[in-house]
Amino acid sequence: MQEENSRTEKRLLKYLITAAVGLIVVFAVCWLKGVFQAEEARTVVRIVCDAFTFVGLLLVCFGFLTVLNKAGAFDGLAYSMKSLVRVFRNYRGDDESSKSYYDYKKAAYEKRKRAWHLVIVGAGFLVVAIILVIVHGSMS
Repeated sequence: MQEENSRTEKRLLKYLITAAVGLIVVFAVCWLKGVFQAEEARTVVRIVCDAFTFVGLLLVCFGFLTVLNKAGAFDGLAYSMKSLVRVFRNYRGDDESSKSYYDYKKAAYEKRKRAWHLVIVGAGFLVVAIILVIVHGSMS
């Protein structure tokens, strides 16, 4: 029971940290685009919408990259690069010389984690951006 609470707290902490970092980036983008100097409400809403869209897309894209990585989409490239480095080192101190691609893929799969929290928090930012687009469109 206590272990499950600890896992839930860690998961919640990941979501909260991701959302906090996202909000900091939203604030930075708004500041850089001059939201505090804008005089019209329409301009403020547009800038805030742009910031939420930017952060949301960034988080969703990085989250899906971790999902693709977990699925093994980049294993061939990583294995090739490690093999190339081994060749240039002349196999010194090499205990991986007998490691096949299958063994590499199996070991790599067990180490990787998916970052669904990035996708979910990013989707939340995109929902806020969509709401802001609707608000911006209804302003005259």
